[in-house]
Amino acid sequence: GQEGASDTLRALDAASMPLGGYALVSLSACETGKVGSTRANENLGFERAFLAAGANNLILSSWNVESDASRLWMDSFHRNAQRETLAEAARLALVDTKKAFPNPSAWAPYFLVGK
Repeated sequence: GQEGASDTLRALDAASMPLGGYALVSLSACETGKVGSTRANENLGFERAFLAAGANNLILSSWNVESDASRLWMDSFHRNAQRETLAEAARLALVDTKKAFPNPSAWAPYFLVGK
């Protein structure tokens, strides 16, 4: 085995989690939205794994994220999601984060995926 592999969540592990009925899975780590493919052109990654496990919606990131910007985006998203739709909460989180971190690399990596 690979050193440290026991500390790493893999898409295969996520696919076997019993997430039926979970409204949202939020992954704030770097590149959680990264997708690979097999020789048969089957897409693999957290998006497919968590949806297959039963999650209804996901928050993922497209690239490496800055810790402070990530914290602000996630705080804003979860606060707004208590009274808004998830899509509107994601939009408001982007607006809030963009005010504090004008560089797109800080506020643009997150995306919402739903069934």
